[in-house]
Amino acid sequence: MIKGIDVSQHRGEIDWEKAKADGVEFAIIRCGLGDDIKSQDDTQFERNWAECERLNIPHTVYLFSYGITKEHIDSEVA
Repeated sequence: MIKGIDVSQHRGEIDWEKAKADGVEFAIIRCGLGDDIKSQDDTQFERNWAECERLNIPHTVYLFSYGITKEHIDSEVA
């Protein structure tokens, strides 16, 4: 089994060296919320991405999305 973590600003400032030493083999990093609005950017995204790069921890990104109406969902999928 491969050990990975899902991270966002809600975890605070992660000690990536400790995470790697504890066996974390990959990370899924949240970059923001549902709309392209600066206030919805994840405040730890750039740091988390840079630390994974620095420590050679494989990583990818996701945008947390939520639908308020069917039209809103359809516009995000398009």
